[in-house]
Amino acid sequence: MSDEPVKITVIGNSGTGKTCYLLGMYYDMCAGHAGFSICASDDDQDRELTRKYENMQDASKGADRFPRGTDQSERYDFKLQYALKTIKPFSWIDYPGGYLKLKNDSAPGEYEKVKQSIDEATCLFICIDGENLCGNNYQKKLENIKNQSGGITPFFSKFRDENREIPPVVMLITKYDLCKDDTDKEEICKLLKKAFSVFFVEGEKNIVAIIPVSLGSGIMEDEGTGLLQPLNMALPIFMGIWCSLLTDVSREREEVNGLHRKIDDNKQKIKKENDRWFFMKDEKKIASLENANDQYRITIETLNNEISVAERYNDILLEQLKKVPVLYYSGKDLRQNDGTNMFVELLRRVRWEVS
Repeated sequence: MSDEPVKITVIGNSGTGKTCYLLGMYYDMCAGHAGFSICASDDDQDRELTRKYENMQDASKGADRFPRGTDQSERYDFKLQYALKTIKPFSWIDYPGGYLKLKNDSAPGEYEKVKQSIDEATCLFICIDGENLCGNNYQKKLENIKNQSGGITPFFSKFRDENREIPPVVMLITKYDLCKDDTDKEEICKLLKKAFSVFFVEGEKNIVAIIPVSLGSGIMEDEGTGLLQPLNMALPIFMGIWCSLLTDVSREREEVNGLHRKIDDNKQKIKKENDRWFFMKDEKKIASLENANDQYRITIETLNNEISVAERYNDILLEQLKKVPVLYYSGKDLRQNDGTNMFVELLRRVRWEVS
């Protein structure tokens, strides 16, 4: 299994709640969630995040308890663990919303930094401000979301030009507590498909999950003095890690199949040497081929063990991911009315093996 960290790139306009989501996720996951937990790889980052989420717990500060949006890019390194055993390291790269508009401004280097981060992302989080989904005016909601999507979708023209697949996308409806009474799942899907149509093109192998998140159902009541009670914070992280493990398993299976082909090829070469009837067979060549096959078998055993571990963790993650409300693949809504798990359907669609 790859030791490379899962690279999660987080983008969204200023004020969409990216930093608050990070803190809520850290608060929720540090305490543990269904056997899962995360830990920061750096003690200084752990202290910084702990200080900030403890400040969010202080309801006496009202709206001042919430951090202001970041004005510079931030990278945090974590480990996702289950039963205190590391499943995968992951990096969290957060960009200020203003960076999305710097292509033609005075800081093109920052724009390129965001662009490169998206190019290298294992999973992409797009934050949609739930405050923009308040009220009953559908057209106004659509315009609000289009204002967010307008700075994001141009980044993906390069993927289309190079015929590359967009990484798995998680669309986070942040501050969902503010709009929960003014919208529903169907309207949100309709709005996002219109505003972010590039991610919902039929025939393109895009994976898109839509997940509402909140720091607490009534946290903004009484001038921001409500209870800090994060909701759905772990699901996006589980989604990113799950997709990464699937990629690891797919790649390692291909490697195992390639090694089996090499073993078969070497067996044919050994047979050819043993079947020589005129010239003497090359004992050194036979020994070298047999030694290579022994090494291939050791590598296959190691890879199969890694595949087994990854699949076990993916099965455990899958139980949590059943809570994801909406999942699209290739522009198709995978929600099932017959009780079929949509993630199992996703596995079938992308031709990963399902036991």
